[in-house]
Amino acid sequence: MSLTINRFNLDHLSQNLQQIKQQSPLILNITNFVAMQTTANALLALGAAPIMAHAVSELDDLTSIANALVINMGTLDNALLESIDCAQRLAKTKKNTNCI
Repeated sequence: MSLTINRFNLDHLSQNLQQIKQQSPLILNITNFVAMQTTANALLALGAAPIMAHAVSELDDLTSIANALVINMGTLDNALLESIDCAQRLAKTKKNTNCI
């Protein structure tokens, strides 16, 4: 039996968490500076391998090796917007990167 709360399936969540622990995916994060440390620590606690980066010059290489891209928009500035746009475009061209 699957427990669903407000259309949120807890069994599915449990399976995803187990998958993260087993696979230790490399997760590229573009986030604001306020949330950066908390996000990295949470991903580490789940078993993932976070990368906290937003330099446009690094994004092609990082999206090539990352298994997921997480964007936390937070407080936007022009440099962060450029990084977000670039990372999304690059991640969509990589077969192993999911955009979250």
